[in-house]
Amino acid sequence: MLGSNFQSFDFYPNWQNILGKDFISPISAGGRLTYNYELQDSLMIGKDYCYKIAIVPKRPHDLAFTGTIWITTDKYALKRIDVITSDKANINFISDLRIFQEMTSPSDGPGLPIRTRLVLGVRPYEKQAAMRIRFTTVNSDFVRNQSHTESGFYDQPIVSSILEPGKGQTSDLVSGLLPTGASEGYFDKNRPDTLSLSERQTFAVLDSARELPSVRSTLDWIDLFINGYKKLGKVELGPIINTYSHNDFEGNRFRLGFRTTPAFSRSWVHQAYLAYGTRDGRGKYGLRTSYIAERRHWTVLTGEFRHDVEQVALLDNDFLPDNNLFLAASRWGRFTEGRVILRDLVSLSIQRDLFHGFTETVTLRYQGIVPLHPFSYYDTPDHGANAPLGRDLSLSEVVLESRYAPTKTWSRVRTADGQ
Repeated sequence: MLGSNFQSFDFYPNWQNILGKDFISPISAGGRLTYNYELQDSLMIGKDYCYKIAIVPKRPHDLAFTGTIWITTDKYALKRIDVITSDKANINFISDLRIFQEMTSPSDGPGLPIRTRLVLGVRPYEKQAAMRIRFTTVNSDFVRNQSHTESGFYDQPIVSSILEPGKGQTSDLVSGLLPTGASEGYFDKNRPDTLSLSERQTFAVLDSARELPSVRSTLDWIDLFINGYKKLGKVELGPIINTYSHNDFEGNRFRLGFRTTPAFSRSWVHQAYLAYGTRDGRGKYGLRTSYIAERRHWTVLTGEFRHDVEQVALLDNDFLPDNNLFLAASRWGRFTEGRVILRDLVSLSIQRDLFHGFTETVTLRYQGIVPLHPFSYYDTPDHGANAPLGRDLSLSEVVLESRYAPTKTWSRVRTADGQ
């Protein structure tokens, strides 16, 4: 729900973005305008002699931290930080936020996080159930400034394990991450730090709870509601929310669609649907195929054909292609007010990440449009009473789309069935 980005912190920039809010770093250039500092002690942490400094915001409503930082005496580097946010800071639904981080010695090079711990309290409203989330990341055996020479090493996606294997079995979410021949207890033997008693109890409760029929059924319904697809072998049926709709043009609209999963192919993704409206009596259909030609620069070729009734008011709307809820909502109610057309769409596109954060897409597209509402235009410059009128439209175009998002990162989870 919160994403893996909450496990990564760097306090050296002046601002630390957390939950979409910019917090002022206690070691920022203008920190003295926001914080009061108090030297409490000097002590050894590992092989570094450090100053222990307490920090308190000057104004309780500022997006700032309260806690302690440890600064090395020789290079004035951040060695350790243990802070919480003020309960008066304006962060929606967050009742508690605590961050602890310990860094490597500055004598080894630029500081790298050895241990990062985030504790987050989420409470939507007063007197409602809350949840407490804890991330702990432990890093060890750092190797600096040595590039990997193995072929294809940097082509591999970032992989995160979500759940630990249960006793006597391996969790579906981590079985695909285990080395060949590894079995139960692999993480216990190879983890650089041991789990606490409360963490082990949490995993035990999760493992046993997941096997309860009521819990599994609830999780299936939640997954169906959020993702909109029901897995059936190597394909998924859906989006379920688009199966039925009713509007003043199509009447009762019934739709059946599917898409393939990575179990079908790691490089090909096929999507198709059939639809029928009881009032207009038309059959509609669509087919979309994507081929992942290359993963390092994420090169994708996509072809699509669609024959369906649509609203002029929603053509080329950015919300429709990837938002099943918005697409389903657009099929209900007063459909005719959006000016109904019958559209044949044929498109071929190629997408590629030219460099980090920059994606270029080139699309060749043809549209054949038949208006299903009162509409006509003059075929000739002569607008006289006997001038010929036309209704149908055709459009051929080349679309160039550039997207620049330098700070966006992707974290992919690989499961036992390859998804």
